[in-house]
Amino acid sequence: MQFVSLIDGLIGDGGSEVGRFSKELVNSREASSQLEAKLKIVEESHASETSQFEIRISDLERDLGKTASSLLKVKQEKKAKSSDVAMASVDGSLSGIQMVAGEGGSSPAGEEVKEQRKEIQEVRCRFEGFDAEQPSRTTQRLFPKRTSV
Repeated sequence: MQFVSLIDGLIGDGGSEVGRFSKELVNSREASSQLEAKLKIVEESHASETSQFEIRISDLERDLGKTASSLLKVKQEKKAKSSDVAMASVDGSLSGIQMVAGEGGSSPAGEEVKEQRKEIQEVRCRFEGFDAEQPSRTTQRLFPKRTSV
């Protein structure tokens, strides 16, 4: 009988452990379900944030393109305006330039023309990226015998 009691005791202990493991399994499944729900919420939130960031990046790229285009237009307008001003100054003061190139260069009018030419040359050189001492191609074509302004 002792043997039967021992077996009954083992079965009872095993049954209680099975019951405990069953409860732990149920609790683990509930915890797993809760974690899966939280993970799904996090994934949805991440997807939403990613979408918002992509939209914002797209807007910034568009704005950057517009800014670059505007800057390019301004640069081209400045270059055209600088060329127009320089050509108008050269065309409008041809007699003054001839006077500077000739013998009458020391008169007050000649000095004024020299100063204007120097200012035009400095602006042109700054715009083209050269230092003010280097003559431009336009000046070299207008005054082939001279090396600087």
